[in-house]
Amino acid sequence: PPPAICGSFHCSGLAVCPPGWRNPEQVHQWRQLLREAIGHSGDMLVRLIPELEWLTGELPASINPPPVSEARRHLHGMLQRLLAALARREQPLLLFLDDVQWLDEESAIFLAELAPSSFDHLLLIAAYRPQTSIALDALLEQCRSLGARTREIALQPLSPNEIGALLQAEPGLRDDEQALLT
Repeated sequence: PPPAICGSFHCSGLAVCPPGWRNPEQVHQWRQLLREAIGHSGDMLVRLIPELEWLTGELPASINPPPVSEARRHLHGMLQRLLAALARREQPLLLFLDDVQWLDEESAIFLAELAPSSFDHLLLIAAYRPQTSIALDALLEQCRSLGARTREIALQPLSPNEIGALLQAEPGLRDDEQALLT
C-alpha cells in the first residue's frame, strides 16, 4: 500500500468532520456514500486506515479479495474513490503530505495515477526539503505539469532570533523559560 497516503490519514486522525456530522440522518448519508466509494473490499482499506471505520461503521469481510496481481490496481482504485467521495464541491478536502522528499515509490505511483480532475476539490500540500529523489522529482514534475493549478512556495529556515520570537510568544512559558530565550 502507499504508506505516505495511508499515513496522512493516520496522522490527521482522518480529520474529516463533515458539516452536520452529529445529525443522525447526515451520518447515515456519509456512511452510505463512503461505503459505496470504497466498495465490497472496503475492509481491506480499513486495515490500512483503521480510523476510516469510525466513518463507515463496521464493514463486512471481503468475500472475494482481488488476486495478488490485481491488488495494487484495486487498492489504488479504492483510495481514488475515497478521495473523490471526501473531496466534493460541498466539502473540499485538504490533504497534507509532510517530508515528501522521503516519498516511497508506491505513494508516488498512486499520486501519479491521479487525474488532474481529482484536484478539482482537493488541495494537496506537499512539504519537502530540497533534496533529490526519483519519486520526489517525478511528483514535482507531475504537479508542475498542472500549470496554473500548482504554486510552489520556497520557505527559508528561521533565524535564531525568529525562533526565539516564536517561543517567546508561547503563552505557557514560565518566567525562567522566557529568560533563557533572551
